[in-house]
Amino acid sequence: PIGQRNMLGLVVAAALSVQVEGCGYTALASGQILHNFAAGYNPAHQPYTNTLSAAEEWCCARGATVCGGITFQNGTFDARESHDSSPCTKGCDNVSSWAVQVTPPSELALPVWPVPTSVTLAKTHSSSLRVSSTFQVTLPSGAPPALADSATRYEALIRSGTDASITVSEDTATLEFVTITLGSASDSLSLETDYSYTVVLPSSTSAQSMRNGDVTTSTATVTAATMYGAMYGLETLSQLALNGSVPAVAVGATVSDSPQYRWRGLMIDTGRRFVPKPDVLNALTAMSYAKMSVLHLHLSDDQRCAVESIKYPELTANLTGDLGGFYTQQDVTEMVAFAKGRGILIVPEVDLPGHANGLVPLKKYGGAFCAASQMYADPNGGTERVLTGLVEEYAALFGSQIFHLGCDETTVIEPLCTLNATKAVEVAVSTAVHNFKVNGEPMWPMGWEEFHWRTNASDAVGPGLTGAIIEAWSKYRAADVVKLGYRAVEAYGSQFYLNHLHPTDAQWVDIGAGIEGDAEKELMLGGDIAMWTPQYKPGGPGGAYFAPSTDATFSKSFGGLVWPRAAVGAAAFWNYNASWSFAEIEVRYSGFAAVLQARGLHTCPAGCTCDYTTACGQPYGPK
Repeated sequence: PIGQRNMLGLVVAAALSVQVEGCGYTALASGQILHNFAAGYNPAHQPYTNTLSAAEEWCCARGATVCGGITFQNGTFDARESHDSSPCTKGCDNVSSWAVQVTPPSELALPVWPVPTSVTLAKTHSSSLRVSSTFQVTLPSGAPPALADSATRYEALIRSGTDASITVSEDTATLEFVTITLGSASDSLSLETDYSYTVVLPSSTSAQSMRNGDVTTSTATVTAATMYGAMYGLETLSQLALNGSVPAVAVGATVSDSPQYRWRGLMIDTGRRFVPKPDVLNALTAMSYAKMSVLHLHLSDDQRCAVESIKYPELTANLTGDLGGFYTQQDVTEMVAFAKGRGILIVPEVDLPGHANGLVPLKKYGGAFCAASQMYADPNGGTERVLTGLVEEYAALFGSQIFHLGCDETTVIEPLCTLNATKAVEVAVSTAVHNFKVNGEPMWPMGWEEFHWRTNASDAVGPGLTGAIIEAWSKYRAADVVKLGYRAVEAYGSQFYLNHLHPTDAQWVDIGAGIEGDAEKELMLGGDIAMWTPQYKPGGPGGAYFAPSTDATFSKSFGGLVWPRAAVGAAAFWNYNASWSFAEIEVRYSGFAAVLQARGLHTCPAGCTCDYTTACGQPYGPK
């Protein structure tokens, strides 16, 4: 019998069998398991339509004299002789039965995304654990206010799946509380923040004992080094308690979890098609559910500089009509606070000296342009002065220790924009950034790979753990960066550019490939998933949604392209395991897609394909 499935589609009882009578068989609707089977035995790696097909191929291709059972455990198939000694003839026509035992690794056993680092399952679990409609989070004394806000949000999420009208009998196992324990009550957030956590779920019997007066045994626990780890623990618990009950496989389990990389990022390009504040908040909310840590905001490009400047108000003064859209400084303050309350840093990017169309209003203040899209180091120092002033203003506004300067895709435009004139701008502004202070510490300039490989301007600040950061995206990879001694973020376009509509599983990769030794691993910060917006410009596939008058429909399109697809890269940045194919974790990914949808976020519906204009084959809405 096929195992019972919970609401996320996870097989929790992992044995199945196929009864065969001659050439007849009973097909099983178990696509995930059949795909695993195919990956193990079909050289073309094509999914089988039924288990018997896989069994026949294995049996007959190997010329076996008897047809044996096959077990799948921790990514390995093991063929074993069964009690059935029927001869293995062509097509296995004489087989009377065929059994396949599927035992997933314990980390894959729970409906949690990203897949946890370590899971210990109870040896026995008799039933699921109902969640009380009055479920509560118990905080330690002196807990930060932001953790209290998070607890309130998760209480509401977890209770939302319960039904208070159901009468719970005295012998029904019920989860009433989760108790938080913190190693530190600080709300400080940085790339070095410890997000580790441990969740312990009570067993069914210990939960029942609460009704005999032992309150502590009816309680789940979350133990974390910081409030941000505790938030992640609550997110894991909320996924396990989806729809009002904890599945039997999770009852009594312990989840010990921590991220592999510090930078688990999403890059949003709001310098072309403006991404309204509600959509940024939608992205931040989904990121918190996917345990992501950095929102990289690409603020300036062809169409605009998307943040109000008090020093240079002309930057946004003409952003009206179809070009309308920018964030006020109050908007930025609110977004930064919203992000921090979910354990996410916002890293701003002003792209310079190329991609500078949105900075053209700076001409009034001395900025020098050799073309509409590129600035250069003029003899009067106007460009360096005005760009340094803008970056300094934004750095104080965002409060991030990292400021991204772009530095990509510049060209030589004689006689003004020489390579040296381009490098001079990058050196001047990156050096100024490094001299800015955040909480008494130097800021870190960051740039795309051209920051080093085109102009070598990164050397003005230098490599090392307190130097410049380089983001690899095109000709180079993170491994190339760390071998030069620089800190690296991976954003390889063929895998992580969502706007290119690459297959979702392209993101399930090891971004640490080629990185060797502890010194190089320390320099590897993590990865960025990028959603660029040139396709929303007039003439592009999403061009009908460029103007602010289409914001409502744009929100659906943008959300449907980013989510749930970005969650795959997020999982690879959290806990990549080379022994797991994407097919093996896909059922978990599909479950997370359903979570995002159930929580009311703009996302592509579970089981659908979305592009710039349609979801599930239907238009998003009016143009």
